[in-house]
Amino acid sequence: MVSDRFNYDVAAIVHPLSDVLVRVGIYSDKDVLEALSILREFADGENDQSEREGMHKVLDAVEALYKSREE
Repeated sequence: MVSDRFNYDVAAIVHPLSDVLVRVGIYSDKDVLEALSILREFADGENDQSEREGMHKVLDAVEALYKSREE
């Protein structure tokens, strides 16, 4: 079960991160997905499984937020 604190932490990270992607000129779906892929590779390098899973949850949330903006 995901805690309320985790949900708050994800929201605090996701919104600014998605804004940064747009500000640095990553507008197209291809660019966003490529940036997320690079970040996922970085997350996979984490030794701690809970850190890895947490980073992937954040990246999934960023991807979902970006896709919802495009619709």
